[in-house]
Amino acid sequence: MDSARLLLVSYHPESCQVPPADMLSHMFGLTPADASAAIGIVGGRQLAEIAADRGVKTGTVRVHSKTVFAKTRTRGQAELAALVTRVAFLTPPHDAEDASVAQAGAR
Repeated sequence: MDSARLLLVSYHPESCQVPPADMLSHMFGLTPADASAAIGIVGGRQLAEIAADRGVKTGTVRVHSKTVFAKTRTRGQAELAALVTRVAFLTPPHDAEDASVAQAGAR
């Protein structure tokens, strides 16, 4: 007799780590600059903030963001964030110090 099964996964979204940029690059064919822009976008940062941190023009980051959306087949920040959150589950946990550095880099 078949029985019903249920798997419930619960997580706190703010404690979810961001996958490493090289993992995003490998999975989606992103350049390091594209991956950096993706991490910034997922972190809720404005394109101008990402550009200032990288020392490039906002238009440059805008081009990278369009490339990220095309290569990940997402249509905006919310879809990209959902995708990257799912990818984060594939990332081995970092120790506390690495996690805090990753979160600070994403800001």
